Amino acid sequence: MAAAVSQRLAEWVTPSLVAPALLLLGACSSNVAMVRDGADPPSLILDVRQPTPVGGAGLQLRFSVRMSDGSEPPGLAPDDVAVIDDETGRDFDDDNADGSRSGPRLPADFTLLSVLVLDLSDSVFKAGVQDHIRGAVDGYLQALLVPSDGDSAELATVKRNHRLALVQLGRTEEVRVALDFTADPAEIEQAVAAMAAAGGLGTTNLYAGYGAGIDAVTREEGATPSVQRAVILVTDGAHRAGNTEELRAQALALRERTASAMFIIDVGGGEHLQPVRELASQPRFFRATDAGGVGRALQEVAADIMHLARSHYVVGICTPVELGSPTLTLRVTAGELSAAHAVAYATDTLDGNTTDCDPDQVATAHAGAGGTTRPAQVELLPAPGGDLEESPPGQAQAVRHQLGSSCCRHRARTPRNPGPCPRSRSRAPRAAGSGTAPSARRWWWCPRAAS
Repeated sequence: MAAAVSQRLAEWVTPSLVAPALLLLGACSSNVAMVRDGADPPSLILDVRQPTPVGGAGLQLRFSVRMSDGSEPPGLAPDDVAVIDDETGRDFDDDNADGSRSGPRLPADFTLLSVLVLDLSDSVFKAGVQDHIRGAVDGYLQALLVPSDGDSAELATVKRNHRLALVQLGRTEEVRVALDFTADPAEIEQAVAAMAAAGGLGTTNLYAGYGAGIDAVTREEGATPSVQRAVILVTDGAHRAGNTEELRAQALALRERTASAMFIIDVGGGEHLQPVRELASQPRFFRATDAGGVGRALQEVAADIMHLARSHYVVGICTPVELGSPTLTLRVTAGELSAAHAVAYATDTLDGNTTDCDPDQVATAHAGAGGTTRPAQVELLPAPGGDLEESPPGQAQAVRHQLGSSCCRHRARTPRNPGPCPRSRSRAPRAAGSGTAPSARRWWWCPRAAS
């Protein structure tokens, strides 16, 4: 990966990095200054994924909340969220509704990808800042990667699913990924120690380091649809490698195309303040003004990343809808701010049988990066006396066999499915990867525990 990034540094502003917005976040403490601009009233923005079917009646709805000005999004209480069944106009959680839903929560498979871009130029070593940076990284790992008995459930989830990479910043030929993504704190600490022991890397190609960090975190695939990407750039100076105006323009264009949260920790100050500051779509950054400032700044960064993590939510829904092209509407209210988003969902795999559907289990089902949710496998079995020939795309591979009087003889009953066999329904089996129906026949939906 390091070689691939280095090869692309000459033209690192690429269309592959397209995404909606860049954030530059910061906070105040006694020796960490925050700069904030802009007075426009913020608005609430919802990023909503298409609901993913889970079993016969479940829908997993994932969404995130952000503010238009890049400020910290509000935390949501259960009463702040409504999910409306547009067929009836009622919340799925309404006592009079035929379905049900869970409250909003952090997805159990939420993934955090962070990149530390560390300035190792000669000026950093001349000022003796490298040891402060090394100690600050250790604190960051303790805050967001190393498990602790006192961790909350949300923090434990973030730490468990956090992977981190290191990018070194110096002269152009030295800008590269020094450590690929890993969840091993010892490996990260050893890499940082080796970087600090290697000595200065010449002058500062600020814009190459900026681009390499965003490129690395953007290219890394998350394990699930709920991914937060963050880049933390620690630098003490302005761009010194030349061709400043052209590279600056490229960096500003890149800023408009990335959705990674971008944190800047300035350990230098002086005339380079504005060039560093403008790399953010929202002008916020940290200034560490004493020896311990970088450590405190990284602790504030860790706290801000946790706020960003908490802006990712999942809601489990049990819907009675099984036909047509239905929609649901997500409504979020936070204080005086509100937003709504309507989204369609497919009914191909839904049967409307909410009796055996638990919205909390739907919410906690694991989803892959492509959005396929797998709380349990589902076998599509033909009615008694028939052979299974094809199964719709997205379903578990079914076992070909003859059935007796009931498919219940062949399913593994679970705590949520201890009762009689689900009702049958007519469905034309589709050839894999196509929308064609070779023949119409009656099928039985039989839940089976995941192996």
